[in-house]
Amino acid sequence: MITQLVQLSVNGERVQRVCEPRTHLGDFLRKELGLTGTHLSCEHGVCGACTVLIDGAPQRSCITFAVACEDAEVTTIEGYGTDPVMAALRRAFHEHHALQCGYCTPGMLCTARDIVLRLPGPDPQRVRNELAGNICRCTGYVGIVEAINAVLQAKASGTLTMPAVQPAPAAGLGHGAGQASVLPAATAATAATAATAATAATAAPGTHAMPVAAPPEAAAAAATPAPSVAGAAGADAPATFSAWTPIVLPEHGDWITVTQSLALPVAPDAVWQRLQDLPLVARCLPGARVLRHEAERAEGQIDIRFGPITAAFAMRAELFLQPESRTGRMHAEGTDRFSGTRVQSRLNYQVLPEGEGACRLALQLAFQLAGPLAQFSRSGLVADYVNELSRRFGRNLEQAALAGAGQPGAGGAAGAAPGLPELPADSAQAPSLLALLWARLRRWLGMS
Repeated sequence: MITQLVQLSVNGERVQRVCEPRTHLGDFLRKELGLTGTHLSCEHGVCGACTVLIDGAPQRSCITFAVACEDAEVTTIEGYGTDPVMAALRRAFHEHHALQCGYCTPGMLCTARDIVLRLPGPDPQRVRNELAGNICRCTGYVGIVEAINAVLQAKASGTLTMPAVQPAPAAGLGHGAGQASVLPAATAATAATAATAATAATAAPGTHAMPVAAPPEAAAAAATPAPSVAGAAGADAPATFSAWTPIVLPEHGDWITVTQSLALPVAPDAVWQRLQDLPLVARCLPGARVLRHEAERAEGQIDIRFGPITAAFAMRAELFLQPESRTGRMHAEGTDRFSGTRVQSRLNYQVLPEGEGACRLALQLAFQLAGPLAQFSRSGLVADYVNELSRRFGRNLEQAALAGAGQPGAGGAAGAAPGLPELPADSAQAPSLLALLWARLRRWLGMS
């Protein structure tokens, strides 16, 4: 039998044990450490009963190997001590009858605490979406939602003492895993801050975020679910939107973010002209299809396949342009018709002059998930996936810009839609899990 020494911190105490590499964290906590408050049910990462905090982020302990948590901070239901948020949640769960058999409660409380830390105030529908990965077969969720919203109301009114240091979202297991970062609060898109962002992105791609311009005041209404596109006449067919609610994205929460900076041998104005075309920008995202559009609004679908996970997000997008600084922002939201998972994303880009007849395109792509598929959104593989998706998106935008400027080698194929160059097969499709695993193996072996 092969065994391995694992060292980690559990509820603030440093522990080390010898276990088999296949031992999942749930069994490790229960059998090796006697922390039986972590409940195991489905053992497939579906029900959420085994949820614990790993480096401050909720994770399924039944599908997480203990050896993958080397040097990580793990918090179980026994480890919250005098935490004021958890104390308030326990009282609220009691007062609102938010538990019956209690089997799901430890994982439910862990997720509820994460919700309270991230949401600014009570929002029953958002709370229900956030709880989609925690199954309760007793209560019908009414009491659970009421309890969490009661604590959120206390937070909003200032009567709840929040922890001095809130847990930071983790990109992966253990310290320093993955490449994802958290999107900062929105700032005004001035020329000075934009130039600073482009310089940072050039110096260290993938590690700095460019400033995000705040949404216009007109976009103050709450976002509604994505409208159906079943009756669309065809790709890129113009349509009239009878009712359109502006897309408003939250500035707080767990955003997975990737930054790129591309040097283009094209004049800034020529590139900017291309990037004002919403269908063109949307089509550059691998797996995306534009079904109908009108001016700065569009509806379509994004197909994702990640190993055994398949999703088809019905999306709607809105483009905001600031010509004076050549800055664009695309807000998008949608729902997967299979799992009900909701996705919100924002693309920020700016075209900056760089010498005569050349420019630099600074890109930031960020997204967050809520629902069943959100349980996978903090793994290192997903960070790799988003990085590869962003790389192909940047490559497609670069080819589109070069094609618009008549550069050699950037032409489209016969039959391509006007202004939309034919994209290479590997750039038009979303990255595969097998390709990401192979790339990761090559990095581990020092082959790339």
